[in-house]
Order: sequence, then structure tokens, then C-alpha cells
Amino acid sequence: MYEFRDTYAWQRGRHGIKLGGDFHWYTWPDVGFFQNRGYYQYTTGYTTEFGFNDGSGSGFASLLLSLPAV
Repeated sequence: MYEFRDTYAWQRGRHGIKLGGDFHWYTWPDVGFFQNRGYYQYTTGYTTEFGFNDGSGSGFASLLLSLPAV
């Protein structure tokens, strides 16, 4: 992260001028963006009806039970 700031004030009698500005530049790594910050994947495998991956489960139910596949 880069950050630059500058301000300027000028007073002449009862008149004054104030100027200022700032600049922010953020860089994020492109490689492994999700893996560096945590990545969870919830599948239907843990919440199936008959105990094998037959498509009867729910990924949202796996999320609620805190059972990530990855």
C-alpha cells in the first residue's frame, strides 16, 4: 500500500486558501488470491440421506453444520 498526502494553506489579510489532497494506491497479489485469505467449499457429501454422495444432500446444510469439504 502506498499513501501520499500534502496540504497547503495561504493567508493574506482576512482571506485564506487551503488546498490539500491525498493519493492511495493498493496492490493485491494476483497469484493465490483466495487461498492466501482463506477459502472454504461446502458440498453435499456430508449431508446426504443415505450416506453416499447421491445428490440428496445440501451444501447450505454443510455450511450450517460447519463441515467444509475444502
